[in-house]
Amino acid sequence: MKNLAKMVKLLTFCAFIGSLVLSCDYVEETEPPEYDELREVSTDGRLTITGLSNYEGSFISAHTNYGTDTVLDKEFILYAFEQLFHAYLDDKYVGVTESNSGMVIDGQSTLKIFKNCFGSKLYENYDGNDQNEEFHVGIWNANDQISTYGTVNVNFSNGIGIGTFIFVNDVDYNE
Repeated sequence: MKNLAKMVKLLTFCAFIGSLVLSCDYVEETEPPEYDELREVSTDGRLTITGLSNYEGSFISAHTNYGTDTVLDKEFILYAFEQLFHAYLDDKYVGVTESNSGMVIDGQSTLKIFKNCFGSKLYENYDGNDQNEEFHVGIWNANDQISTYGTVNVNFSNGIGIGTFIFVNDVDYNE
């Protein structure tokens, strides 16, 4: 009887592992989809980040928090870039987005804010009034050698916000 119970447990375990293997889709590495047109995404949203005088001439971008573990805090994420484009082929969106990071000039950077709702690949206009939004900010030099990470807390009014950079840490890729 003990042997039968062990065999049932073993078969159940094997069936479970087999179902996991079969449920995984084999993903073949492919080239990104082709497109014949990039369309810039328009937005009213703007974020000015100040307190960046130590990073003059560096590239910068940011995003809000995704949530923690498997719990999402919001229905959307805000992204901050200089420009954002959707790619199209024969007038159909192909699921590709390209972005250009901003640059720190005169100790600050003004970036456009784009909203991305969960479950959508498309980025949208942001004109909201969200308060106390924490952005995770990435800053790097032209050689992509030194990255700085920090945050900025922002209150938006009609999509426009301003906040001061708070340093968290540096990562030197030369080490």
